[in-house]
Amino acid sequence: MNQLTNHWLSILCSLVKGVTRAVVFTPTTEEGPYTATAFWPVNKSDEVEYLSPALQAALSENHCVLLQQKDAGQDTGEPLDIMACPMHLGDRIHGVIVAQTIEEARHAVDLILNTKAFGKAG
Repeated sequence: MNQLTNHWLSILCSLVKGVTRAVVFTPTTEEGPYTATAFWPVNKSDEVEYLSPALQAALSENHCVLLQQKDAGQDTGEPLDIMACPMHLGDRIHGVIVAQTIEEARHAVDLILNTKAFGKAG
């Protein structure tokens, strides 16, 4: 399953210009806790700690959240944002995708987040 999730995340991130890193978190049990199961572009343990506040916000709100960051990206100089979105199947959260993007990518991220793949279907 992790290989499939990594492949899916890689495709998703390649579709959105401006994603600088992303992690998929999945619950270890029905009630949590959530652990990182897929990384883009590479598996880095420091991503988990850095992106965890967005994970917690999305779980607490039970919908997509956008955390605006004041730090600028090293490669672009653009402000960085972190978005997190629970992946629902019915009423249950099966995972959360958390991605860091440069600010100019926000419109593309909004487009993807508004698809049924991330929101509650129905």
